[in-house]
Order: sequence, then C-alpha cells, then structure tokens
Amino acid sequence: LVALQEVDVRTGRVSGRDLATDLGQRTRLHPLFARAMAFDGGEYGVGILSRYSFRSTRALALPFTGENEPRTALEAVVELPSGQLLPFIATHLDNASAEDRAAQARVINQEFGSSDLPRLLAGDFNATPESEAISILKEAWTPSDGPDAPPTFPSKKPEIKIDYVFFA
Repeated sequence: LVALQEVDVRTGRVSGRDLATDLGQRTRLHPLFARAMAFDGGEYGVGILSRYSFRSTRALALPFTGENEPRTALEAVVELPSGQLLPFIATHLDNASAEDRAAQARVINQEFGSSDLPRLLAGDFNATPESEAISILKEAWTPSDGPDAPPTFPSKKPEIKIDYVFFA
C-alpha cells in the first residue's frame, strides 16, 4: 500500500497526464485518486496504490478556511490474502494553517478513528511531532515510528518530520 500526496490528474503542469493511473501502470499496482480541488485545467489531490483489490473506497472532504487549499482524505478498504479487511487512509493536511490542520485531524479521528478493524493512516501531515494536529491524531492513532524517528522534510537534507504512518 502506498499513500500519494500532491497528485496531478490532467493538469497543465503534467501535460494532461493522469499521474495516479501512470504510477499504477508502472508499478503494476491498483491506482485510486481523490480530488481535493480543481487545478490548472485538471484535478489535484491524493491517491493510493495497492497490490490488493479495493473492497470499498471513499473520499472525504476535510474542512478548510479562507483562501487555504481544500484537502481530502481517501480511504480504501483492501482484502489481504488472509481474507482480513484493512482500511488504509491517505491524506495531505493543510500546509498554511495550524488551525485548519487541527480541524482536519479532528475530522479524520471522527470518521476513521474507531473501528473493529485494524487500520492504517498515512501521508504528509505538514505537522511536527509536538504539534496540535499530531496530538489530536494520537488520541485515536499510534505512530508507527518511535520518538527518534528521522526527519522527512525537505527531501534533500531533511530537517523536520511532517510525514507519518499511523495504525490503530
């Protein structure tokens, strides 16, 4: 399972290509895309690549304020070879507003935070480990890394951690 953020589908900046589908074909994984907003003649959002078939999927618009970009959370429930169902949620929280990130984290907890099934939540949360948004998520989710997790941003010479995989 792969969580994708900042995915362009048919935008001008990617010459009209569908990046989620392209990545699925190149990796031989099933692609799934959820639009967060219209952008540059196409769509921009998050995606999931999966080796396993999707049993169900849903996209959830996350709250945002003012001129901030809309964000979404994308859930794919996959069936593992054992028959176990596993919900996998990919997201990309707001990069401009700590208030919006906290509100988005609350909605993720409300919508995906409790279930009889084990589940995974992954993405770019644009929030450091001590932030309010991550504290809110930890009310329903457990980070998969330890306290000494390496930084993830920027991609060259990372200095801060903003990308996470959580489980519950």
